[in-house]
Amino acid sequence: MTPDGRWTSLPLSTWLRYLELFGELVPFPPNAYQGGYVREMAEQIQAAHQDKFSRPAAAVVACLPTTDNLDETLDGLIVAAKDLLGED
Repeated sequence: MTPDGRWTSLPLSTWLRYLELFGELVPFPPNAYQGGYVREMAEQIQAAHQDKFSRPAAAVVACLPTTDNLDETLDGLIVAAKDLLGED
């Protein structure tokens, strides 16, 4: 998150990899963080919080805008994550 509370794509990338650990497969954007360290962070969150932050992939995808623009898709995923996770 940025100092003003805006999500960046690193938390989103980590959350998407976390969802994968529970079998919730959301198409991973090519402009999101791709490194193995993202999966490692997701595994650490899973170890510490189990499924607390897991949400159905269908709920995430339902929030996506219908666009081919990668930045808009990434922004849509960030909005979906914030909406589905709330203050968690």
